[in-house]
Amino acid sequence: MTMDPDVSSAELVTRHVVGQVINSIAARDWTSLNACVSPDIVYWRPGTNDRVDGAQGYVAEWQRFVESTSRLDYRPHTVIVQGDTAMVEATAEGVYATGEPLHFSMVTIMRIEGGRLAEEREYIVPRS
Repeated sequence: MTMDPDVSSAELVTRHVVGQVINSIAARDWTSLNACVSPDIVYWRPGTNDRVDGAQGYVAEWQRFVESTSRLDYRPHTVIVQGDTAMVEATAEGVYATGEPLHFSMVTIMRIEGGRLAEEREYIVPRS
């Protein structure tokens, strides 16, 4: 295996942690998700009052959201990593447990610190 000389070790860690977070949520593996995030993570959606502080709240927020769906397909389309920060452009399709369809486009900015997710900003746009 040849390592790309333009990829830093910080970027490799960032890619790994972002992948772990996404896979833990998709698998509904809340123990693994908790292991991926910093105890003092900040998760927020700029332009709203939505903000969660701490690993316990972060995991609970994702668990609540995922369990409110009967089907959820999350598809990352673009992942750009620079140092300890990743930008993920994605879509989410599915059905809420109520039967209402779920269609979102989003951009998420994730900052990694000490091998764990320390901050996540999420910009969400509902689609019809």
